[in-house]
Amino acid sequence: MANGNAEVFVTPTMLSTWRFGNLPSVAASAVNNFIIPAGDNVHGLLINFQSAAPAPLTRTQLITDVAHVREWLNGELIFDRTTTEILDDYKFHFDRFGALAAPLGQLVISCMNHHLPVWDQTRGAALGMLKTGGKPGAGPYNVLSVEVTMTAAAATAATAEVHVITDLYPQEQTGLHIRRLRTTRDLMAIGDNLIDNLPRMAKGLLALHVVTAAMDRVNVTADTREVYRDLPWDSLQILMNSAGRTPQAGYSHIPFDLGNDLFSYLPYQGLSKFIVNVHTTAAPGAGTVILLDEVWDHVRE
Repeated sequence: MANGNAEVFVTPTMLSTWRFGNLPSVAASAVNNFIIPAGDNVHGLLINFQSAAPAPLTRTQLITDVAHVREWLNGELIFDRTTTEILDDYKFHFDRFGALAAPLGQLVISCMNHHLPVWDQTRGAALGMLKTGGKPGAGPYNVLSVEVTMTAAAATAATAEVHVITDLYPQEQTGLHIRRLRTTRDLMAIGDNLIDNLPRMAKGLLALHVVTAAMDRVNVTADTREVYRDLPWDSLQILMNSAGRTPQAGYSHIPFDLGNDLFSYLPYQGLSKFIVNVHTTAAPGAGTVILLDEVWDHVRE
C-alpha cells in the first residue's frame, strides 16, 4: 500500500444462503428427518413450501399442512415450535420493519437473537458447527438434525425446499446461542396463576410467550428482585413496542430482553426462586403452552 501499512483483511459481514434439498415427503402425516451437513456457522433455515401450481402457500395453508418443526444439535433439542408459533414469532420480531405481503410460503427456523445493535453481537449466536478441538475445514463437526412433520390434513403443499443460512466467518465452536423451546402448565384460575417450576438449565431467559389472550397483569420475581410488579398488559405492550416488538394476538408475551443488548436477558443460573404470576380475566386452561426463548452457552458434544 502507498502508506507502507500492511493491508488488513476484513471478513465480509454478509450471509450465505444455500439450498440443501427438498423434504422427502409433504404427504399427509409425513415425518421428515434429516441432517444438515454444515461446517460453517449456521444462522437458521428457510423452508419454502409451494403448491402444485406452483405458488407459495398462504398462512392458512401452511398451518393446515405443516404441524411442527423441531431441531437438535448433537441430540439436544434447540427448537420446538408449531407452524402457527413459527409464523407468529417472525411477526413478533420483524413486523417493526413493516409486514410482508402474503403469501410467501416460508417457515423461518432461527437460532438468532434478533434485536442486538451491531452485527458482531448478532452473529455471536450462530450455531458454530465445529466440535471443541476441531480444525476449520477438517472437523470433526457437530450434528444438526431437523424434523418437519406434516399434518393429517395436509392437502396443498407439493414441494418444500430447505435453505441453510450461514456466515463467512471462520468455522467456530458453538458458544452463546438461542434455544426456542416449549413447555406446558395447567393455568386453571381466573386471577392469579403462579408458575414457579420452569426449568432453569439455561444461562438466561430472553422471553416467555404464554399462549393465551386472557392475561391482564403480570408479576415476575427472580430471587428478591421484582422484575415486573403488578404490571398491566397494556403497559407491557407499550414497553415491547418501544423496543421493536409487535405483540401478537393470542399470546401474552413476557420479555426480559427489551434493552436490546448482548446482556439483556434474565439470568437463570443460580436462581433459587423464579416465579411468574400470570393474572388472567379467564382461566387459560389445562396444558397451556408456554414458549421459552432461552440463552445457552454450551452444548453437549
